[in-house]
Amino acid sequence: KYLLYKNKEKYVLLKDSRADWYTLLNSLNIDLCASPLMPQRIVKYFNKHNIQRLSSSVETKKSIEEYLYKVAADCWDDKFKIMVFGNIYN
Repeated sequence: KYLLYKNKEKYVLLKDSRADWYTLLNSLNIDLCASPLMPQRIVKYFNKHNIQRLSSSVETKKSIEEYLYKVAADCWDDKFKIMVFGNIYN
């Protein structure tokens, strides 16, 4: 629930209003499934940041469903077309 970006040579950190709540719960909430790298990011949060569980929020459930659909349909935004993924069924 944090966003770090650069604006005119200065770094800006934004914090979502729900960040403290999910930190208190030691839970990962996923708002959006945009990348085929979502599972790797989840593992990173569990390992590096010691997250204990995925939230049971509507956003998280919908994001996981959307990710599974995109995997099954091999349907990703054009910006991910340069990434090559092996066939997981072979």
